[in-house]
Amino acid sequence: MENTNEKSPWLVVLLVLVGSGVGMVFGSGLGGFIGMQLYAGEGTFFEAITHPTDAVRVPMLVVQAVTALFGLVIMPGLVWWRVRQQPVSAFFTTRTAGSVALVVTVAVIAFAIVDSAIIQWNKNIALPDFLHDFEAWAQAKELQLERLTKVLVNFASPGEFMLGLLVIALLAGVTEEFFFRGLIQTELTRAVQNPHVAIWISAIAFSAVHMQFYGFVPRMLLGALFGYLYFWSGNLWVPILAHAVNNAFALVLVYVSQQHELPLDVENEAAPWPVIIVFLVLTVILIRRLYHTFQPATRD
Repeated sequence: MENTNEKSPWLVVLLVLVGSGVGMVFGSGLGGFIGMQLYAGEGTFFEAITHPTDAVRVPMLVVQAVTALFGLVIMPGLVWWRVRQQPVSAFFTTRTAGSVALVVTVAVIAFAIVDSAIIQWNKNIALPDFLHDFEAWAQAKELQLERLTKVLVNFASPGEFMLGLLVIALLAGVTEEFFFRGLIQTELTRAVQNPHVAIWISAIAFSAVHMQFYGFVPRMLLGALFGYLYFWSGNLWVPILAHAVNNAFALVLVYVSQQHELPLDVENEAAPWPVIIVFLVLTVILIRRLYHTFQPATRD
């Protein structure tokens, strides 16, 4: 995508971040108001959020959806469109064959299985003594988010599971990829003139905003994978699909484990090493195939 004006990409990034902040505040307020109307538990909705129970699941999913729409798409997208004077179709400059979707889906699932080993390594990482205060904060934050996540994905019915897929998989794929790959990665590429640097900076930012130090590395690697899929394909639908498949795969595993006893604790155990090695080889093969299929105009 070529610039249509002389605006500094660093300025555009700053303005997009400001727009995102405004959108997050407005979206969380609007989502909170809607959540209050949907909440039917004891006490107030905002009191229940601090000690989440099953009663906050649907309201919180709605809050998450509204906040993401305003904070990651509507407000930053409007800012970018106003400054760049380009339509969002600029993020979909190429067409991809339908068969690519199947390859992307299998590659992402294979990568998720490999990533399970990195997830467990990152969860058990020990920091040096001089980072004790940060470690204590990170562990407390991790426990807080873990409690909320368990409530959000402890679906009580197929209907709640479908709502979870809609918000946590599909909507998250659209909103987060639009923001981090479409807006941020695009402008960083313009700023640093190096797509690889832009991809990794965007991936680091993508992981950092989730505020989970003990999941930072695997989420960063996922962000980098999504970034390269966008760079190679030139079509934002490709990383959106990859992101949605990754989240949906995790949700399906959790939901199935809630309904049936599985031989593996999918939330706390990595896949066996022989399985990881097989899927690592499969991941490499499929990603190489995607790389050659897309044939990017510029390969550094």
